[in-house]
Amino acid sequence: MRRLLVDLIGLSLLIAPILLHLLPSNSGLLILLSIPVLVGFTRGVAEAHFLSRIPRTIAALEWAVIVFVSDIILCIPNSKSDPHTNFLTVFAAFFLIFIVPSIALSIGGFIVAVAWQTGRRAA
Repeated sequence: MRRLLVDLIGLSLLIAPILLHLLPSNSGLLILLSIPVLVGFTRGVAEAHFLSRIPRTIAALEWAVIVFVSDIILCIPNSKSDPHTNFLTVFAAFFLIFIVPSIALSIGGFIVAVAWQTGRRAA
């Protein structure tokens, strides 16, 4: 139950800044890609402290699915705002530009946090 709650909090932290327009409209791709890194790092800290032990690879894959779902959710409002686009065109445009890097960077932040917290506990 705690894992589901932490995953839902992570999903909302990934979606909320962009969906609720909390970021400036002229924020670049670097700012947009920093959100998954920070949330992935936070999720890794939560994984090391509060959640039951599962293998790191499975936990990282679980987090990758959460990030992918959040990116899919973020494609939906963009396709509704312009009548000339649909979901598939928005998804295809953002796939290599935003979705793949956000998943890779978020998993990187997650793994760094889990390794860092594991190293701190061992010392």
